Amino acid sequence: MDSFIIAADKIVDGIGNTNETDELIERIKTENLNFNELYIDPLETEWHSELEGNHFRSGCAPVEAVIYADKLIKDELYDFIIIKGKDHIKSDYSKENRNKKMSIYNESIPSLYNEIANEFILKENFTETKFKNFAEDLFSNYLKTFKRRHKDYKPDEKWFNYITGLFRGVDCANPVVDFEGQLVISNNKYIYMHKNNCLKILGTGFGEVLDGQKNIHQIKDYKHLENSISEALKNSGIEFFKEFLNKNALMEVYTCYPIVPVAFLLKSKLIKSIDEISTFLKYHEITITGGMNLSKAPWNNPSLNAIIEMFNCLKKEKKRYGLVHGNGGLGYKQGVIIMEAYQGNF
Repeated sequence: MDSFIIAADKIVDGIGNTNETDELIERIKTENLNFNELYIDPLETEWHSELEGNHFRSGCAPVEAVIYADKLIKDELYDFIIIKGKDHIKSDYSKENRNKKMSIYNESIPSLYNEIANEFILKENFTETKFKNFAEDLFSNYLKTFKRRHKDYKPDEKWFNYITGLFRGVDCANPVVDFEGQLVISNNKYIYMHKNNCLKILGTGFGEVLDGQKNIHQIKDYKHLENSISEALKNSGIEFFKEFLNKNALMEVYTCYPIVPVAFLLKSKLIKSIDEISTFLKYHEITITGGMNLSKAPWNNPSLNAIIEMFNCLKKEKKRYGLVHGNGGLGYKQGVIIMEAYQGNF
């Protein structure tokens, strides 16, 4: 069996609807078809609490859930997998409560990512000044993408102030958003149930090390990111990055803190050295949403938002392939899924 994303929709700050997935889920349940449901934990769920069955937690959670769904479908345990994520971060939390819930380490997340970035700078033998230049180039790349849909958007000047030694406000995720999104994944037998669009899951890859400040020395090597990319490429059976460079594919790289996309570009071998980053970013957009500051990042759900966007973008922009990257915690989880706009017959 192959697995296919046959429906995907979302509501962001009250805009949009989940009518198509709701109707399809209701039909699956009414007809007593063989399905299972997976859930992305919201901010309200205590970060260090025991993970419930069929629940996923971290910025990599939606990608991890799709990887698990793909396995369940291919093992023929279910005909459908439904993935749901909902977090009304703007409406359901005061600023004080939101900040308290997001304090999941002994230090702030920006300061710990700053530490990872400093370790990475030392390892790769370049300078803080270069890193800051890369961060500016990355934000320009995201803004170019974002302004295609929001032409009059202009970032508030205060977000260009540095909040750590290496990161400005525009380099970090903006979580203040109300989000809910759903995916329905099926096998070959049931793709006919949603004919408007369909993405075949070609390949997946996942890597994990221990999380937390004491494991930064291991995280900063990003070997597990390299392995997840390699695994997804191998499983997909295509040269995805060649397709991307030939403008036949789209990507959503996880963009919370510049160190993550910099590591992705290096570990994917899209660039051969640090010095190639700025030139690469001039010609290739590495997100479809505009990144996690501009399109906002609902705690554990930004890559779910990205998958739903990819579902819609591949058809609209007439590209054949898409890749979504997930990054969890301080980077301890790395996941990649590669998809194809389905070319077969219904």
